[in-house]
Amino acid sequence: MAVEESVIRRVRVSWWLQLTPALAIGAAGVWLWRDGRVPVASAALGVATLLAADWWLRSTTLTSRRLLVRSGPLGLRRREFDPNRTGQIDVVRGRFGRLLDFGDVIVHPVESEAVLVRLRNVGDPEAMQELIREVRMNSASYVIGF
Repeated sequence: MAVEESVIRRVRVSWWLQLTPALAIGAAGVWLWRDGRVPVASAALGVATLLAADWWLRSTTLTSRRLLVRSGPLGLRRREFDPNRTGQIDVVRGRFGRLLDFGDVIVHPVESEAVLVRLRNVGDPEAMQELIREVRMNSASYVIGF
């Protein structure tokens, strides 16, 4: 009997890092528009829209069977990983990341120090780390037959 696949968690880059500049550029565009500088304002509003769209389309989805990563400009690149083939999972945070609750989740292949995938600037990275471990444990029990 095949196991149904369900979405466990979908994460995006921390909004602090991408939407805050988009909002600032958008606000500057509105100010420039009101000041009569329409071409510059249009460019600023266009950049703000692209930043917001890029934030929305780039994502990492953890399902009950896979880890799907959409990256690149506007999320055009898609990579898929099997949680059973993952080994060590690390979390790396800087000072700013600790303050605003974001960091990188680094997934290594089994018995290797190489990097399989690096999920950059994920909100609440420890929760994502734990969820990947749980999916790995649960999918292993499906394979073994427990």
